[in-house]
Amino acid sequence: MLALITPAAIWLGTNASQYSMLIITAVVVIIAELINSAIEAVVDRIGTSHFLILRS
Repeated sequence: MLALITPAAIWLGTNASQYSMLIITAVVVIIAELINSAIEAVVDRIGTSHFLILRS
């Protein structure tokens, strides 16, 4: 994903601060997705009930 965002940031950013803000935003989104995946894995592993909402 960063391979797609970095050229877009270079193209859209007019100076170094805008470029860095776009890259930092992309990195924060990736970190949030990793945390979300980790929480889902913990819920799947620990949860003993079979609710369909947990397996989405």
